Amino acid sequence: MQNISTIELVKLDKTSILQTLDSQLHKIKTSANFADFKGEYRKFQELKSEFGMQYQLNQFRFFADTTQTELKSNYEFYAQTYPELKIRDSELKKIVANSPYMLEIKNEFGDNLFFDIKNSSFTVNERAKELMQKESSLERELVEFKSQSKITWEGSEISVSNLYSMVKDSNRMKRKKAFDALAQYHTENKTFFYSKLIDLIQTRNKFAIELGYESYVEYSLVKWNRIGYNYEDLRQYRDTVIKNFKDVYQQIYEFKKKNLQVERITYYDNNFFSDGFPQLIDKKEEATINKFKEILADLSLDWLQVYQSMLDANSIDYLDRANKVNMGYATYVSSIDTPLIYSQFKNNETDVRVLTHEFGHTLQFVLSYFNNPNKLFTAGTLDTVEIFSHSMEMLCLKDAKQFFGNDADKYAILNYSGHLIQSMTCALGDEFQEKIYKLKDLNVNSIQSVYKELQEKYTGNYYDSSENDYYINGDRWMETDHYFNSPFYLIDYSLAIINALNIYKIYKENPARGIEIWETLAKNLANLNYKNITSIVPELKSPFDKNYIEDTAKFAKTEFADLLKNFNAD
Repeated sequence: MQNISTIELVKLDKTSILQTLDSQLHKIKTSANFADFKGEYRKFQELKSEFGMQYQLNQFRFFADTTQTELKSNYEFYAQTYPELKIRDSELKKIVANSPYMLEIKNEFGDNLFFDIKNSSFTVNERAKELMQKESSLERELVEFKSQSKITWEGSEISVSNLYSMVKDSNRMKRKKAFDALAQYHTENKTFFYSKLIDLIQTRNKFAIELGYESYVEYSLVKWNRIGYNYEDLRQYRDTVIKNFKDVYQQIYEFKKKNLQVERITYYDNNFFSDGFPQLIDKKEEATINKFKEILADLSLDWLQVYQSMLDANSIDYLDRANKVNMGYATYVSSIDTPLIYSQFKNNETDVRVLTHEFGHTLQFVLSYFNNPNKLFTAGTLDTVEIFSHSMEMLCLKDAKQFFGNDADKYAILNYSGHLIQSMTCALGDEFQEKIYKLKDLNVNSIQSVYKELQEKYTGNYYDSSENDYYINGDRWMETDHYFNSPFYLIDYSLAIINALNIYKIYKENPARGIEIWETLAKNLANLNYKNITSIVPELKSPFDKNYIEDTAKFAKTEFADLLKNFNAD
């Protein structure tokens, strides 16, 4: 891995990039045989990779402080130039799809790339490019607005992102105050958030229509390379998830009623425990970073080595700063074989969840791409790559004492229940987007109405929100960044959790086999999709198998009930 702090961030010459890519497209198209074809194809991918490195690293540093004018200028340049590359990439896929080499592509580079090329036969025209650039500008405006938003809290000005730490205060009334402040912030800025979402939906739908799709809903299946299923399958999946997981809310509700000893469970009773949230033993960013080494050493010394290499490469940004974008993500810079983790530690239990989740992604990158001569052609489906992150969170639960000491059981309950809840809330998010992107009358009231209806459908509204209507009136979607910057991605978390739960089940029974399955999936990324998953690992199945969901839900809820029971017994 290369130390990213030593890499100079520059604006590449746009004209040179595009001309070289155009030249490569001609060479690919006129190749005489597969060997020449593959060689020119590889050069095209390498050129894209160099552009991608600058784009990724500029974003990584710009998000760390969105007031940096030079980085902002660089980031805008790459964000606005990216659609130009998308046009060339679209042309490339058409050339490959119409070539006599598709079978060789599939055999050498795997199913995922094959289906991505096969299904991406659209043309990104000039109008589509302009719409992509507009979408990018809207997304950047939202990122800057949220990262720089401030509120007055107890006489001082703090960032809105810091409010999410306040909602974890052990004092119930302070939590209420923080939740009410979040509600007030979003309500005061409601016009801004709704108008931006509406503009994004309209822009994205126009883009999809330019590509030949009815709406962005249909295009999203191609965008995220969803292999072997469509929106009818997703609707059935969402209904099956509700049927099998919704009563988890009842489990949580009953546990809270008993443990918190309050007459009613409110929107600010987000804590399970009468004595507060699980507390880190050492509330220091460096302590959390270093303790994770001990957990990885117990799981796999090879995994620990990857983590240490990332620390040595300065490729984990975890410090909280003013004007830093409040999000967590992982990515891989292929041209320098270096994964990145971006986060914002708050010295609470969320830091551990985010670190373990994002490390799951980066470890997968390393196992999938390091020493892989075809790394530039190795495509993953994002509905399966989230398996690695969610299962990594669960694999780390048994050693939670390293972080939380006597509060380890509390963390396990919070983290584990989070996956079960997310299987439903992310399905909710998918249905929400499917419906609003197809609304004929798209406005504040129609969007709000859809979300309010789905809150009832998926969560049951167990919690009393009579003190603050914001938490039940259909506005709370504004807190979810994915609706703005990663449309239709949320369902990937829900789908992946089904198999992550099964990896965790296997790991509990046979740790060595659980680790082996995890690594086998990562090393077979090129063919890992829900059509193929069972052929790669016989113990796992497609989440579109209703019986598989039912069996998974039985295990998941029994495991959760045992966690709750053991906590009460203590």
